[in-house]
Amino acid sequence: IEIVKLLQDDAQRLITIVGRGGVGKTAMVCRLLKGLESGELPDGLGAMKVEGIVYLSESGSHRVNFANIFYDLCKLLPAESANELDAVYKNPQGSTESKMRAVLEKFTGGRVALLLDNFEPLVDTETFAIRDAELDEALRAFLNGTHTAVNIVITTRVAPKPLNLTQPGRQRVLTLDEGLESPYAENILREMD
Repeated sequence: IEIVKLLQDDAQRLITIVGRGGVGKTAMVCRLLKGLESGELPDGLGAMKVEGIVYLSESGSHRVNFANIFYDLCKLLPAESANELDAVYKNPQGSTESKMRAVLEKFTGGRVALLLDNFEPLVDTETFAIRDAELDEALRAFLNGTHTAVNIVITTRVAPKPLNLTQPGRQRVLTLDEGLESPYAENILREMD
């Protein structure tokens, strides 16, 4: 329920869900996103419309990196805007921050959910910083921007602590220590059958 409230709150832009392996982070978020595809929140929590969903995972073939974030967001835009942004991305003079701002500014209405799943390989276990400088710059630009249409959900075993200190009023860290409560755990297991 808390993740739903955070997605509905325009002040919250980034939600980091932290927990050990197998606790149900990905299952919980995927269940929510599946409901959002049809415009309904799970468990009868009401309607919530999204204009698009982007899913990237470090454990899959479509990895979490700036290029995939940029171009997958472009796929949700009209072709003219996507072509314009392609030129922005390919400009060697442009910074990652300016490219991220450019793509986010194209989302003026509705809501877009971006899931960065299994994020832990991207986090240095000694410094807790994001190892990929370009990805780190893009996520900081995201948090410092003025847009309100895009929300990012990160699932990870290791929180990117320096990122979590950037614009703390615009993000939330949820720690799952014990797994999902009843009846949510049972509902997810039933849906997986």
